[in-house]
Amino acid sequence: MINYSGRQKAKRRMQKGLFPKKSFESVMRWIIAILCLYIVIICSSLILKSKNYDSCSKYCISIVHKVYVAGMSKIADGSWLSEISANKIQFVEKFKDNISIDFLNEACGKKNGESCVFNSQVKSVSEDKGIIEIENGEKEIEKTENVEKEIAKIENVEKEIEDKVKEENDIEVQRLANIENKSESEKVKKQNMISQNENEMMKDIGNGGISEDKIKVEDKSKKVSIYKSKKIYVHKPKRNGIIYNSSNIKSFDDMIKNFYTVSVATYIKESDLNFEKAMKKKYAIKGDGSKPQILIYHTHSQEEFSNSKGKKERSIIGVGEYLATILKEQFGYNVIHDRTAYDVVNGKLDRNKAYDQSRKGVKEILKNNPSISLILDIHRDGVREGVRLVTTVNNKDTAQIMFFNGMSRFRGSGDIDYLYNPNLRDNLALSLQMKMTAEAYYPNFTRHNYINAYQYNLDLLPQCMLIEMGAQTNTFEEVKNACEPLAMIIHLTMNQ
Repeated sequence: MINYSGRQKAKRRMQKGLFPKKSFESVMRWIIAILCLYIVIICSSLILKSKNYDSCSKYCISIVHKVYVAGMSKIADGSWLSEISANKIQFVEKFKDNISIDFLNEACGKKNGESCVFNSQVKSVSEDKGIIEIENGEKEIEKTENVEKEIAKIENVEKEIEDKVKEENDIEVQRLANIENKSESEKVKKQNMISQNENEMMKDIGNGGISEDKIKVEDKSKKVSIYKSKKIYVHKPKRNGIIYNSSNIKSFDDMIKNFYTVSVATYIKESDLNFEKAMKKKYAIKGDGSKPQILIYHTHSQEEFSNSKGKKERSIIGVGEYLATILKEQFGYNVIHDRTAYDVVNGKLDRNKAYDQSRKGVKEILKNNPSISLILDIHRDGVREGVRLVTTVNNKDTAQIMFFNGMSRFRGSGDIDYLYNPNLRDNLALSLQMKMTAEAYYPNFTRHNYINAYQYNLDLLPQCMLIEMGAQTNTFEEVKNACEPLAMIIHLTMNQ
């Protein structure tokens, strides 16, 4: 066995290489790969933390890609590792030459010898000076100083990316703020335009009327249509009455006492009509007006007034026609007015079967027009001679009206099975809401709601009403005037 001295062992180790060739190259490849992974993770975290992902992602991903490609090319090229392993040049300087300058410059896209991270140039070192002198065969290579420098350079790259992201975020925030201010300004402008159009429409109202027109105002989510009718029949009233709610309606009995007249033939229970629940129900005239929405008919078509003089156009039929005209021309509803004489049989007045006859006719109309959502059976009441149901509305002598409900129930024997009404509670609630609207806008215009025993065809729809307009002692003009506030009450209640 050959024995070598310490000096000889050192020389022999230099000749063989600083480290075993395969082990060293493998370790260095792992180090470079870990450094690349570290940079990738740092850049990825900056992208994810950024509020403006789109604006910074291209910039960061470009650097990540270039770093990765440069690193992998160095790993793939093992020649410089082999040179270090064979001790042809100094390890630290060669590592700096291959990693610090070329690697990071390529990653940052610098050209013409410009440095991405620092401006110092790598000094060339001759092979002779690159030989590491090892005393006693045990001197270790200095590593930590250069590694710390590389980490500092990487941190500079991170800071540069972070500053770029912050700048992009500030730009985006300012852009969004400008858009929001612009949107708010446009919204105010639209509201002013709508108000101006409404004011112009009100100025044009007079004894004659205004031409039919339709102004469309487009919003982001929907189109709002403002209709200018041929004539304004009734202006929207001010609230000069009492608004009733659970605070001033103390109980069911209190409600019945103040707003209802109940026939001795029937009765009503609290479960039939709870004030608070009834007022929360939502009723509406459905559709856009392209198809029929409201049906007006007259079970007692031959009812007349004190000055009708046998003229059909001055009877209850004429009243229904005027009500239909207001609902159509001012409020834009699609209305069918059925003028059929359901109380005439063989040319003679016969009211015994009037409700049976009108039921058949109305059901046929509903079958052909399923879009109808509100039915109004318009009557006039019969009172003692000398009783005058008159009030003043909008400076006009106006007949008082009454909302009428049937319970399908006798006081003695209870519910009438063959007159069952599945829509009873909705009928009652809708009449109550109409009454409350009248009390708020037209006090003294409506009489107490009337409750009687029979069905009166109110089961045909949930939104089905029987309305008594004036009486035989009223003039036709007084009852015709009542159509104006009634149309407004219907619109206010059912267009909520």
